[in-house]
Amino acid sequence: PPLKLWPLAVLVFYNVSGGPFGIEASIRAGGNFYAILGFVVFPLIWSIPEALVTAELGAAFQDPSAGVAWVESAFGEGMASMCGYLAWVSGATGEF
Repeated sequence: PPLKLWPLAVLVFYNVSGGPFGIEASIRAGGNFYAILGFVVFPLIWSIPEALVTAELGAAFQDPSAGVAWVESAFGEGMASMCGYLAWVSGATGEF
């Protein structure tokens, strides 16, 4: 089944930030308005260029391991192996 918008947003949020850690400090430092404004605006500023790069490289490298294929094409097999390993470790360990 296709991934809907809300589950995708939650998945991206936890993949990028590891959860809601740091929100309390942000609200204490900037106040309610600026913290909420930052949580709404910053993902757009970050995500649009990231999405465009991912779409461009995804169209160029139509491979299941596209992230590793991009690195291998640019930097060689050694760096691609390290990229794949570190992506696996990051996914396995999370934010620890």
